[in-house]
Amino acid sequence: MIAEGFCSQEQIDRALEAQAVHGGRLGTCLVEQYAIGLDDLGGALARQHDLPVALQRHFDQADPAIQQRLSPETAAQWCAVPLGRLPGDVERIAVAVLDPLDDDALYELSDALGAEVVAAIAPQLRILYHLERVYGVERTNRFKRGIRGGSEPGQERRGFVKTLSDADTGDSVSSLGRIAVRRIQVAPTASAVSEPEPEIASLDGALRAIRRASGRARVGSVVVSALELGFEQALSAGMVMTIRSGLLLGWRGFVRGRPSSPVTRQSIEAVAVPLGAPSLFHQPCRSACSYFGPPPAGGSEVDHRLWTLLGTEAPGEIGVHPVQVFGHLACVLYVQTAGELPAAAAGGIAELGQALCAALERLVRADER
Repeated sequence: MIAEGFCSQEQIDRALEAQAVHGGRLGTCLVEQYAIGLDDLGGALARQHDLPVALQRHFDQADPAIQQRLSPETAAQWCAVPLGRLPGDVERIAVAVLDPLDDDALYELSDALGAEVVAAIAPQLRILYHLERVYGVERTNRFKRGIRGGSEPGQERRGFVKTLSDADTGDSVSSLGRIAVRRIQVAPTASAVSEPEPEIASLDGALRAIRRASGRARVGSVVVSALELGFEQALSAGMVMTIRSGLLLGWRGFVRGRPSSPVTRQSIEAVAVPLGAPSLFHQPCRSACSYFGPPPAGGSEVDHRLWTLLGTEAPGEIGVHPVQVFGHLACVLYVQTAGELPAAAAGGIAELGQALCAALERLVRADER
């Protein structure tokens, strides 16, 4: 993309930093930073994979009758959106896909659609948007807009994050819970559930595992396992949150007593807190200083909605530890407990935060090389 003049090295570097913190594909991060349009990105992907490209006009002209031949589960499994029959060739159907398909996927899609499938590549944001629009496969907050406003020309109509402070939804907590239950699992937006690892129960073991982690998902998983298994297992809930577009978004977390499952993970992913709203996160994030102790007296409406979503009443004590990546506030570690926090919690969580920062910066530098 640099060689063809679509974007600069500086834009690539910023996108790699955003990718390490927020996930998503490199092209997704470039589009979100307005460095490249979706059709230009689609063309670059098509040349990379030597496949046809599915452009916006192809989606606009898609055949709804053909799209309904595919079940939501199959569409989500293969990240595929049928477009319609090829011009002048009724025996073949164009299907927009996120990645090149193997023979098993092509056979299953062809069988469901009743015609030979011709795969056409499309960017991640476009595939996820149309999976939701056509099949109801809801996207995570990661792939929605954080600030309401008009769409830029050529940008995807991504929708907006529903936050815990939205005043127009009195039942926002139950609504977020329903999102977690009804969302169909889509491989590119969420990683597989993994069981906590006993060796991570010690802080030293967790720090070693974070240093060895080879990807963003592994880093987040180890940090959450360390919160869940360590600190005398006194923490009733814990989360790693990322900061994007003025919002704190749930990334990974646990709630003690709940199984590690897609529903639990997606409940964490549904958490979205505006940084400007009154909440227990406001002052620590504003000052970039940790807070450990009793929650704010009375708690704000956002706080109570968060605690309800995590299945608890007002906790005994909380911990909020901001984490900077490349000098910018990028993540927050949040914990709560029914009683008092263990004496070692503040220092241990600070060490986990330092390891998280170092790991994300290391992943960015590795990608730049």
